[in-house]
Amino acid sequence: KIWLVGCALMIISNTFINIIVGSMATNEAANEALLIDKFSYSIISMILLAPICEEILFRYLPRKFINNNIIYILFSGVLFGFAHVFTTNGSQLLYIIPYAILGIAFARIYQKYNNIFCSITTHVLHNLLCILLIVL
Repeated sequence: KIWLVGCALMIISNTFINIIVGSMATNEAANEALLIDKFSYSIISMILLAPICEEILFRYLPRKFINNNIIYILFSGVLFGFAHVFTTNGSQLLYIIPYAILGIAFARIYQKYNNIFCSITTHVLHNLLCILLIVL
């Protein structure tokens, strides 16, 4: 349920930003190009490696230092959002919002269940679904 709400809010904010900016997020465009150029590598890195590394870096490690749940969830989400925006272009910076929303959902999942494998699994399934939508 947490992921569904996060995903819905991510889609809504992404749609509005696409209309305002007139183009997709640089990260999305890079991922689509990588899927075309290096499909096998992309599948492994986007579905397995990235979620595992990102959940450890953005969820597990900050949790060791931040005890307040609200501060932890917001910090983790915003850090995740910044990590997914590869530009200093003002309009592209708006894409921090949808990524941060998803990062907040992943952080809430980790905080709620206190098990990093819950957020890793959710992240893996999210990326798998996104790649299936792109490929299909």
